[in-house]
Amino acid sequence: MRKALACSFLLLAAGCSTPPQPPPPPPDPIVTSPVVTPSVSTVPARPTTTTASSLAAKDGSDLTACRDGSCDVLIHGSVTVPLDARFGTRRLTLTQSPPDRLDFAIDRTELPDTKGHFRGEGYVSLANRITVTVLDIDATGAVIRVSPSSESSEDKIWGDDSRFD
Repeated sequence: MRKALACSFLLLAAGCSTPPQPPPPPPDPIVTSPVVTPSVSTVPARPTTTTASSLAAKDGSDLTACRDGSCDVLIHGSVTVPLDARFGTRRLTLTQSPPDRLDFAIDRTELPDTKGHFRGEGYVSLANRITVTVLDIDATGAVIRVSPSSESSEDKIWGDDSRFD
């Protein structure tokens, strides 16, 4: 029994020789981001680019409003402006090119045809017949005014980089 007591003492002594260790701390909580449910969206097949424009004209884009020689219209790209025969013009073609160029070609009944261009706001006045004035222009279009003219017996042009070709 003595031997059993000695063994017990030794076991106790061995167990008591080091103080009991506290349990290890719990692991840090795992921080996760909230679960986000993807939203469903519709994406156009082709990306579209829109350019905001503040261009507006009294007659909108209605070129027929110009037939009587008096209109304010919004144009994009190339257009043919219909004019009454009294203005001596078979065809008036205007072409707006970004960012601020307006080309014109005039097929006349009594005078030689003419063409040219200018940049920004400007005008072309056709020998006592009709004047085309750019009131506003940007990369998306131009607001033009067509009005009867009695300014001169010669064609005139005014605007940046303006010239008859």
